Amino acid sequence: PTLASVLVGAPNSVWVDSLGTNDTGVMQANGTPTTTLQDSWTLPFTPQAGYIYTLSATETFLGAPSSWVAMGFCQAIVTNGTVGVTGKINGGTGSPNGMDWILWQQNGSVQYFATGTANLAGTATATAGNVAHAVSVQLATTGAVWTCSAVIDGHATSAGSFSPTNIAGIIIAHNSTGGANTNIQWNTFMLTQSAPGGVPPYLVPPSPPTNSITLASQTVTLNATAFGSAPMGYYWINNSTVLASGATNTPNPVTPNNAAPISANLSVPASSLSAGTLELVATNAYGTNITSITLVNAINTNSVPINFGETNGNLYVSWPANHTGWTLQAQTNNLSVGISTNWVNVANSTGTNQVVVPINLTNGSVFYRLIYP
Repeated sequence: PTLASVLVGAPNSVWVDSLGTNDTGVMQANGTPTTTLQDSWTLPFTPQAGYIYTLSATETFLGAPSSWVAMGFCQAIVTNGTVGVTGKINGGTGSPNGMDWILWQQNGSVQYFATGTANLAGTATATAGNVAHAVSVQLATTGAVWTCSAVIDGHATSAGSFSPTNIAGIIIAHNSTGGANTNIQWNTFMLTQSAPGGVPPYLVPPSPPTNSITLASQTVTLNATAFGSAPMGYYWINNSTVLASGATNTPNPVTPNNAAPISANLSVPASSLSAGTLELVATNAYGTNITSITLVNAINTNSVPINFGETNGNLYVSWPANHTGWTLQAQTNNLSVGISTNWVNVANSTGTNQVVVPINLTNGSVFYRLIYP
């Protein structure tokens, strides 16, 4: 998996060995495991509404007639667990309990689980023997009820459904290999997605900060990436003023509902921002996503040079050493309503030429002024 796994909801692209330090074996890069115990490997993954996700793989048994392997979606990412496989085995502590997954054996027996440990009736059979198996597991999140199914060696399993639930990752697993590392061979493994009904825009991590401290002389730079079905556009708005806009991710002519990322960065002089709200609006034919950012403004209207800074959630204000005993005041109202009312003392600099005050981000835009004796 590459960055694409982030775009479809995964926090990272790192596979996790469920047994970890409780077994010395590993999944080798060539697809053969060396662990001798029942084990599984999971990849963090969070489905989004409006998609059809398909896990597909090819696997070959190379020995051990009682061997089985499994793959699908799981509900937990376990590290250094005592049980290394899905809930089908015993559902015990440490098990990354399954949800929409398939298990097949070397003798051709197949079991398919749509809801954790519930094996669906009428499950298909696979080709027996040490042959290559083509397997896929599908999860559709396009409706209020999620649907799932699987196909192995061209034979479809019974379909299942369940209410939207927490799915934490994708999983591949096997039972004990009896000490031989050539009993199982994973040849290919892939996760793909499609958006048949169109996907509303959402932001790809990392999202913009929920607050931003701006100085009149600074440039405000906020980075954001939205994701959704094309065509999609965005605009930044400060009160009623549009600061920046754009539209990209042209639809693919073959699959016009495919989702794609869009860069929605903002870079403007702080002096161009007015008190109030700053919002990023991403929109397409399937919905609108609005992200609000709180601005904390520090404005210097005095001819004496005054320095503003921010570190670890505190506002630092300093001025020349020959100006002592000044008082820092603040208000949350728009300065346009008048600068002579609603000011509150927040810090006194008796004997010094600086003050440090914590920033309360729940106040919205905050304005400061220094009152000298």
